[in-house]
Amino acid sequence: MFPGPNTTALATFAEDPRPKVVVFSVMWISVLYIPVITIGNLLVIATTYLVKKLHTPDNFVLAGLAIADLLVGVWSLPLYILAEIPATLPMIRSQRWTCSLRYISNSISQCSSLSLLILMCVDRFMAINWPFWYQRHVTNTRMMLVMSVIFAIHLTRAYVVYVQLMRFDVTIQPLTKRCTFNSNAPHLYMLILAIEIGVQLLFALCLCAQVSMTALNQARKMQQDFENLGIEMSESLQNRLASVKITLSLMYLFIVLWAPTILATEIEKLLGSKAAISYRLLTRIPRLANSFLNPLVYAFSRDIYRKAYWYLLTTPPNRWEELSRKLRGDETLTGETVRVRST
Repeated sequence: MFPGPNTTALATFAEDPRPKVVVFSVMWISVLYIPVITIGNLLVIATTYLVKKLHTPDNFVLAGLAIADLLVGVWSLPLYILAEIPATLPMIRSQRWTCSLRYISNSISQCSSLSLLILMCVDRFMAINWPFWYQRHVTNTRMMLVMSVIFAIHLTRAYVVYVQLMRFDVTIQPLTKRCTFNSNAPHLYMLILAIEIGVQLLFALCLCAQVSMTALNQARKMQQDFENLGIEMSESLQNRLASVKITLSLMYLFIVLWAPTILATEIEKLLGSKAAISYRLLTRIPRLANSFLNPLVYAFSRDIYRKAYWYLLTTPPNRWEELSRKLRGDETLTGETVRVRST
């Protein structure tokens, strides 16, 4: 039985030491994020599925990242909102299994996003530095297998940490302090997670820096060669450079939006107790924004995504076969015919 919403919820709300204006502001912004994140990432997944031209390992990684971000919109954020609304707060925070479910959703979606970004950096690193080996050995099937392993690892780890090892003290009051990362996650796991995120980001930055310099030098050399020969750069090379651009944009965007969270511990030491609580809550806004900005990065980087998004938004599902014909006949997507799988 869950505690009654008219008694426990109101008492908890009154005892909550967190600034209520900040709590409700973050909560309502999260409510607005849900449809934007869900629709944007569904567009990416549908575009990758429909457009056969996008059936490549690097685009499959983008689709995998969209799946992880989609989990934020349909699973992680709704549970977060339920854990903040006074009427439903006791339902989430007073029970061990609902608290576990809340943190499992966060762990799978956010940790998978970071791992897939690392995979994307590794993919572009190999494609740029060892193009012949990459074309021979990196296939769609192998890339999908790697992504499946990533999701399986994070699901297993989340289950072990938040179901088997999670600390849950039913005597903690108010409820807003009971189901929190600092009070529930094992201390050793918190330390390992912080080190893991730091190492992954440093590794990704090194790869991205190397890929940036190599791709820039190659692009300048190829552009000069093509200009000397009086011909235009092939579409395959343009797509290759676009993939590098997307990878770098996503990685740097991730670092910028997650920087307030990564630096939270050090910044909170400089603030008062109430200001530190407000800061911790506000770091959710840029961190969650990462999940709906990724589809926009794809759209700004490649015309094919912009066109496909527009078709999907303006064409009913029962007319997607007509969408297929339009995409096949639309020469403006990337300059050549785009093949689409009929649904």
